[in-house]
Amino acid sequence: MKGSLYSLVFAALLGAVCAGLLTAARELTAARREANAQAERIRHVLDALGVAYEADARPEQLVRTFEKDVRTEKRGGLEFYEYVGNDGAVRAVATLFAGQGLWGPIRGILALEPDLRTVRRITFYQQEETPGLGGEIATRGFTQQFDGQRIVSPAGEAGLQVQAITGATMTSRRVKDMLNQAARQIVESEAGRGNVERGMRPLDHARAALSEVEGRNAE
Repeated sequence: MKGSLYSLVFAALLGAVCAGLLTAARELTAARREANAQAERIRHVLDALGVAYEADARPEQLVRTFEKDVRTEKRGGLEFYEYVGNDGAVRAVATLFAGQGLWGPIRGILALEPDLRTVRRITFYQQEETPGLGGEIATRGFTQQFDGQRIVSPAGEAGLQVQAITGATMTSRRVKDMLNQAARQIVESEAGRGNVERGMRPLDHARAALSEVEGRNAE
């Protein structure tokens, strides 16, 4: 009896100690994990815009590249990330989009040519769809279909054409809804071009937008 009680007490104490250590480790690494997650999002923004960086760039190097080459503007309530060349000309523009997928949130980046009407590239940096089915949205095999598409049809309707993934009709439909919403927001934001906010450093804007826009669009 005493042996059983001792085993139970020992197991409980060991469990409490392990839980405490795990909690402490999680707290101690929280800042680093957040910095890495932020750097990964910035990496996707740079990729979508076509900004060059070293393949093995560390998080701080990605941040420096972002600060040097990307300018952030807010127009009509929408955040835009502009890739500015050495000559001062805008080479590409990107914005974030998000929504609910079949199994979890889907978040991505829609990059446009400077005309804000032609798709340059679309990338997805977070998704939890079924591997081999809905998860294919994150592959170039799926996203390449958007390259060069116009976000406004000849009839003046904002939206994109989406070729559905076989066996992932629901995910494809939800992605289409997200992209159509993003296209409408971009077109509507043009009405606010005269009200451009540039009061914050680009990285400050990015840190705010990468969380705020995700939350707003995912609702």
